[in-house]
Amino acid sequence: ILIVEDDETIGDALHTSLCAHGHDVRWERSGRSAVVVSGPVDLVLLDLGLPDLDGVEVCRRLRTLLPAAVVVMLTARTDEMDVVVGLEAG
Repeated sequence: ILIVEDDETIGDALHTSLCAHGHDVRWERSGRSAVVVSGPVDLVLLDLGLPDLDGVEVCRRLRTLLPAAVVVMLTARTDEMDVVVGLEAG
């Protein structure tokens, strides 16, 4: 599992919980570091509000790098357009 989350509280909670359940977890705190990830990834938990690279752009790039991975976007955004853009990104 790849977590892409810049918020320490959220990232730590996700990382700790998933590891406690026996998952192999990698936590990247920036979009740029996430798009150079290597190795197999089955699931990506992706924050849309990253400081260095927009989460939608990260999703597009990860789709190319990890076409079989399931990508779940995490966001506080509520606009319908954000949902549409996210779905179009993959």
